[in-house]
Order: sequence, then structure tokens, then C-alpha cells
Amino acid sequence: MEQNQFIYYLQNRYGFRYLFEYFPKKSYLNFHYFSGMDISGAKPIFIKMDGTLGQASQREAILLQLLNSSTQTKYFPQLIAYEMEGPYPFVAMELLQGITLEQLLMQGPSLTYNQKRELLRQMLEILTILHKTNVIHRDVRPGNMLIQIDGVGNSVKLFLIDFAFSVGLWPNHLPDLPYLLTQPQYLVDLGGANYKPDQFKWDDAYSFYRSALMIDSNYENLFPELWNQLYSSINKIIYSHQ
Repeated sequence: MEQNQFIYYLQNRYGFRYLFEYFPKKSYLNFHYFSGMDISGAKPIFIKMDGTLGQASQREAILLQLLNSSTQTKYFPQLIAYEMEGPYPFVAMELLQGITLEQLLMQGPSLTYNQKRELLRQMLEILTILHKTNVIHRDVRPGNMLIQIDGVGNSVKLFLIDFAFSVGLWPNHLPDLPYLLTQPQYLVDLGGANYKPDQFKWDDAYSFYRSALMIDSNYENLFPELWNQLYSSINKIIYSHQ
């Protein structure tokens, strides 16, 4: 079985330990997901077995390195290893602990006033980093925002994940993956209809704006200064597929 061979390969080449398939069912683009521990046995890792001939692995690795080098505040997973060639293209990164915003919203109202404000502030910080590097994530939605909540002080920490199909504008020119261009239906689905302004148009500011409304539809009145910063960022940096 290919997944077992992949696990054996990672164990022998990288020393990763305790690997198992994270989601037994493969994804739409033939990705497989695994979790385990790094060579030290102390750091949890998350691995994507690439179904795009290595193109998505390379793209995610490039962007994680770029974005993490652009900020001292941790908002993105740390890259562990990747291969875009060979028998098993993959990308490995730290496995962040937490709950997605999507999961949190499904649990019903639970965030405090201060937590809502802090999440909006961190959304703005992440958006600022993306805009400064001219990166368009293209899949900013509650399912790709991971939240860690401190059980003692109830502080919140936001992370943005999944840069496999992100693009970059000059000087970090990263166009659509050739593999993705052969999958027009995935481009239609990418980002989610509720979180992008048009079927083939992506705007991360708009996506954060729509995601914030899912947290609290009264954000504009609760935190007008932060809200205006977010709203005024819409249409600043966009990517359209022709």
C-alpha cells in the first residue's frame, strides 16, 4: 500500500516517528495527510503527501519560509522538511495544537468581548504580513484559521494554515500551479463561495472580513477602528484567474 511505503520512507530518510494517516480518506486532489513526531520525538508534525506532482509541496514550503521570515510574531506553521521530486513529494510542518474557527463557531457563542477584539486585531496583523509580501492566500476561511485559547487567562492566538494553492505577486512572483490549472472545478471551489468576491477572484481582506462577520455580525459597532482598517483593505491586493 502506497501510504505504508511513504511512512517507511519518512522514517528511514528523516527519522520521523509514530507516523499514522491523519485522514484515512484521500482529498479531492489526491492528498494524503499524516501526523507523527519529529526525529527528537518531542515535536508533533503534520505531513501532506502531495497529489500535485510536488508543485503544492514546493509552493507551501516557499511561502512558509517567506512569511515566517517576515515577522517576529508567530502566525504560521514552521516548515520541517519537503520534497517536490522523487517517489513521494510531500511537505512536513509543525502540528499546531488548537481548534479551527469553524469548529469553534459550530460550538455556539463562546468568545468574550476581549477575545473577539484580539482575534480581529490578529487578523489585521496577518493580513498586513500577506499584503507586505504580496502573497494572496486564496483560502482564508474559518476552516483554515486555527485558534489556541489559554485555559488560564483565556487569551487567544490565531494561526493561518494551508498555503498549498496560494499565489504571489511581484517581487515574490508565484503564479497558479500548472497542475491546478488542469482542475478548473477546484479553482471554482477554492476559497469558498462565501469568502471571495467572485468565482475566480480572491481577496484575502474580503475573506477575513467575511470570516469576522461569522464571529460577530456587530463587529463594526464593537470595534470601529479595527473594523475600518479591515474594511478599507478590501480590493487593495487581489488575484483574478482569467
